[in-house]
Amino acid sequence: MIYADLIISIIKAAVILIFFLKLVDERKKITPAGVIAFFALTGVLMLSLNIGMLWLQQLLLVAVVTVSGIVVFKAKPYISFTLAVTSLFMSLLSEIVIRSLMDMIMGKDFNIAYNVNPINHFIIAFFMISLWGGAMYLVYRLLSQEDLKVFRSVWMHFAFIMTVFMLITTVFGSFYLADGTLNPNSFLFFVLSLSFLAMSILVVNFFAEICSSYKKESNMRALYSDFYAVKEQLAIQFQTSNKMKKIRHDIKNHLYSVSSLLENGEYEKAKEMLSEINISADKLQPSLHQTTGNGLIDAMIAYKAAVCEGNNIFFEYSLETLPEITLSSSAVSSVLSNLLDNAIEASMSAESPEVRIKVFMYKDYFTVIVKNTFSRVRKKDDTLVTDKDNKEYHGLGMEIVKELCKENGGFYKWEIIGNVFVSNAIMKIK
Repeated sequence: MIYADLIISIIKAAVILIFFLKLVDERKKITPAGVIAFFALTGVLMLSLNIGMLWLQQLLLVAVVTVSGIVVFKAKPYISFTLAVTSLFMSLLSEIVIRSLMDMIMGKDFNIAYNVNPINHFIIAFFMISLWGGAMYLVYRLLSQEDLKVFRSVWMHFAFIMTVFMLITTVFGSFYLADGTLNPNSFLFFVLSLSFLAMSILVVNFFAEICSSYKKESNMRALYSDFYAVKEQLAIQFQTSNKMKKIRHDIKNHLYSVSSLLENGEYEKAKEMLSEINISADKLQPSLHQTTGNGLIDAMIAYKAAVCEGNNIFFEYSLETLPEITLSSSAVSSVLSNLLDNAIEASMSAESPEVRIKVFMYKDYFTVIVKNTFSRVRKKDDTLVTDKDNKEYHGLGMEIVKELCKENGGFYKWEIIGNVFVSNAIMKIK
């Protein structure tokens, strides 16, 4: 019997680790740590067979699989825990489905066939693994087609639902599996457990649909950011074009005046007029006296500088020349526009409205620091709360910046120093 259980444990360990490998490991290859985790998980599965209490058995397995996912596949703890609970819950539920079916078909002979004869034990266990493997493949197909980079809160809700499912199944299994056979109710148990398994697949499908919606929303956000960046560049170009037309008209009039002064011998006045022309010509130079060398970033900052000037907001910038940035233009423009828009809006209500931005490279990280004065900031549990009426549509700027920084190997944080709000956004150049 021990050899049959060993083979079953090996298959289960392989299915779980392949499930993690395919979903969360970008390398998609087995590493030495993965091999160690495989043998460790096989050993724990064998050990769990000797634990009499089902809840303790499941708790041990969830802990080991979660830690393996974090250490071996570099999965985030909440993702690793969710996938561990999902896979082990479906394994237990598949066992109950097959047991109740066999119990219904074989009656009292099932207990002897499963617990005494090693060959029958392996064959019946193989049916359990087959059903579980099929369910896991379906879960994999549902999740692998979507980008799993959704908000942490979505994962936490999914984890909560699957944990509740597992607790219910563990309580049910503790009563059902303890006696080994419950002939009078076998059909009812079979229908309930099979229905529960189908319901869990529907929950996974619902989670996949949420991931799909989030991906579509992210794509729309990227398109909007690109549109917003182009719009700002066009606004800068339009503004510069109008300024050039005006200055060109002024210079033309000044030159006519200089010509008249020279003809009349009024050289000092002509010299003063030429000085004014020189000042006007300087205005044709780019709006920024510092640039990053990145057209998108420079255009956005120049436009925001113009917005601040139009709203009597003091605007200061410190820009370092950047190397070629491999980050997507949508990510860069979204981070910059959200940080600067929030800063400008918050400073408008301050007694001394000020916005300052610093853009530079720190090692391999693209870094943006934005500071602004403010009159009031609402916080709840270290989280910013919007004052706007439509809260479902507003207050998402910082959340978007945070997610973009995480997606690009960095982070976002904010702090308040006196009456100054400071935002730090960092993204790794890949």
